[in-house]
Amino acid sequence: MRTSESGPSDQRRDAERNYAQDLAEVARRLPGEDYRQVLGWIHEHGRPRNYLEIGVNFGKSFALARPDTRAVGVDPEPKLTCPVGGRIVEMTSDAFFARPDLLDVIEAPVQFAFIDGLHTFDQVLRDFLNVERLSSPSTVVALHDVYPIHSEVATRERQRIFWTGDVWKAAAILSRERPDLSLTFVPAPPSGLLLVTGLNPAGGPLRGNLDAIIGAWMGRRLPVDPDSLVAGFTRIANDEASVRDYVSRIWNAPASA
Repeated sequence: MRTSESGPSDQRRDAERNYAQDLAEVARRLPGEDYRQVLGWIHEHGRPRNYLEIGVNFGKSFALARPDTRAVGVDPEPKLTCPVGGRIVEMTSDAFFARPDLLDVIEAPVQFAFIDGLHTFDQVLRDFLNVERLSSPSTVVALHDVYPIHSEVATRERQRIFWTGDVWKAAAILSRERPDLSLTFVPAPPSGLLLVTGLNPAGGPLRGNLDAIIGAWMGRRLPVDPDSLVAGFTRIANDEASVRDYVSRIWNAPASA
């Protein structure tokens, strides 16, 4: 007798169908090269002196660092599937930033950082503030997953194959609480990149009020229109020339590099 209850195979089919639909929506909303290509353009044209990556996972983005860049990646359980240079530190980001020998591991100021660890906005904010302590005004911090295509991929706990978590809240908080920062959105699939400059290693009011701000935002829901999340940010095109020009403006790199 057949039952109306769905089994593992039905759930798998549903998950795969949802994934295919999500990828189709990503392609519609964010056409062009994916975020790793954008990171690669920044490495290629900016040639940062050093690089810090929070959330290495398979190592595909970390591997984009140039051989002459002092690269450090932080991940408690990296699952490297490609050759990488630099140094991988196997610990949580909180533990990493609390190391007494931190400045022996990563030199300051950090020129380029990519935050793609836990997909929760509170951890992203803590990672950002910790990177900021090691920064200068020309530091570039790239935040991933700031543009979820709909609410089901933006849950705090993972429910779908394609998943951004609630990182969008971190971008919104930086926009609201840190008007001194320069926020530039790149519409790179699958979930956008936010490039942040103008950092202040001395910090600001966000650092002192972090717990209260996190509490106030914990229950907020994703807006119906995801475009509203990035409407107030400076925007550059998702192409090599635009990213090269951005890097040139920030780091005074040759525009033809």
